[in-house]
Amino acid sequence: SWVMHTEYDWRHDPNYPVGNLFTGRPGDKKPALFEAPQHKFNHVSASRCGRYFVADSHTGQGMFDKGRFKPVALVLGCFKTGKFRTLVEDTEATGGGNQCTHSHPYLTADNRYVIYNADPAGIPQVFAARVPAGFWESLD
Repeated sequence: SWVMHTEYDWRHDPNYPVGNLFTGRPGDKKPALFEAPQHKFNHVSASRCGRYFVADSHTGQGMFDKGRFKPVALVLGCFKTGKFRTLVEDTEATGGGNQCTHSHPYLTADNRYVIYNADPAGIPQVFAARVPAGFWESLD
């Protein structure tokens, strides 16, 4: 759920100013909004257990600053509690037109690492960020 005011100014939909991640399952009358007003989640991946998610996020108003993408963070959250925390402040992914420059994060099956793409030196590579001990407990 985005509103693109200009090519460089993307914001939350005014109907949902406190978030842009929705969840739903069979039987729900309408999707539920995951509230995270300071984040604009882009690529989202659920954990194998379905309790948690990881997403890349742009913070602040808009996704661009002086014609370039703002830093892309990696955020982990718990669907049940609505809590979330930033794991990586800046992935160094440029997020340009090519998909290999988008972080596309996902959790390993044991929830110990987040795997993501980045191109800090202009060459896309795959990275792993370790989820520290106690991180998941802080979201429960």
